[in-house]
Amino acid sequence: FTEGDQDRDGQQITFSLDESNSNQIFESFSINPSTGELSVQKSEIFDFELFNSGTSTSEFEVIIGAADTENNIDLARLIIKLANLNEPPVITNLDTYFIDENISADEKIFNVSSLPDFNDPSFYSIVSGAEFFEIDSQTGDLRFKNSPDFETINQYLIKVRATDTFGTFNEKEIAIYINDLDEVKPIVYPGQV
Repeated sequence: FTEGDQDRDGQQITFSLDESNSNQIFESFSINPSTGELSVQKSEIFDFELFNSGTSTSEFEVIIGAADTENNIDLARLIIKLANLNEPPVITNLDTYFIDENISADEKIFNVSSLPDFNDPSFYSIVSGAEFFEIDSQTGDLRFKNSPDFETINQYLIKVRATDTFGTFNEKEIAIYINDLDEVKPIVYPGQV
């Protein structure tokens, strides 16, 4: 498209994003009606994983309309192909968890999870707090090494890491608070019943 484009009859052409485009296209692009220059409004659309269908390719299309002064319209389909760049995984866990005291040490307290880059699994580790916790490097299952006791330690701060096969990583600090449970059983004496 060039500024001042005309059709065969010499009529001025006006460019637009066609109504057949998705809302995401309308939010991400704008077009100059006179020049046809396509501008990016939101760069988030250029995410390989967003349009990937499980293959090694990722693309989307923008439909551009060109109308003359008599409202004769022609459409052009612009296909945008995205290349995959390595990005670190993103840990998706909450910042805080509350866990009952006295749970078994072999019980999973939660799963560290991440959004991996396309076709690039994450592996999990503990950066700080390994004296109290252990993590399954493949599943992200987190467990206490010893059953937690509110009266001994009632809060922990752990930093976990998700690393991809390229060595890029993401870390997150997570606070774990221990719930105090009533551990004293009532004593019933004869004659109180």
